[in-house]
Amino acid sequence: MKMNNRGQAFSVFELMIAAIVAVAIIGILFMVLGQVGTGGSKFAQDEIGSVLSQVNTPGVKSTNNFVIDKDNGINGLNLANKASKDSDSIILVVSSTQLASKITCTVEGTTGSSYMVCKSSSSSAINASAQVMCNTDLTALDADIKLTSYDSVEVTDTTYSDMCIDKECCAVIIKNKK
Repeated sequence: MKMNNRGQAFSVFELMIAAIVAVAIIGILFMVLGQVGTGGSKFAQDEIGSVLSQVNTPGVKSTNNFVIDKDNGINGLNLANKASKDSDSIILVVSSTQLASKITCTVEGTTGSSYMVCKSSSSSAINASAQVMCNTDLTALDADIKLTSYDSVEVTDTTYSDMCIDKECCAVIIKNKK
């Protein structure tokens, strides 16, 4: 056993300090690597729900980047509960053909209690963001969308005929990440 000039064994202390430094470095690496995979993003449901509860009518608000994967899609019923809105007042739309090939959105439920669900058809996580737009009814919302860069998004077609009947309507336009 080595002793320093005070008569103390310092190899044990060196080993303990080396172990603490190694654990700290490993912890930092795990934090960095954990954020690389998702870009530091939240899951879609959490991010969109948070923004949806903050947007005014009429109004527009953007989300931060989020992740959509096979296990964590976007459910309009859950969004409605989180944002205190009617489930049939939230329309989920994919803005680009690139994303549309990876995300499928459908209307579930029945008239009066319908809601939308978007699921990933990709084997890997999809990094995206969204623009949330709300207005007094479906026609006004569609007019607002036409004034934006999402003029190819159509929300008055038959796909959404069970949505936003005589009530506030919000479109969640899913787009490529910022």
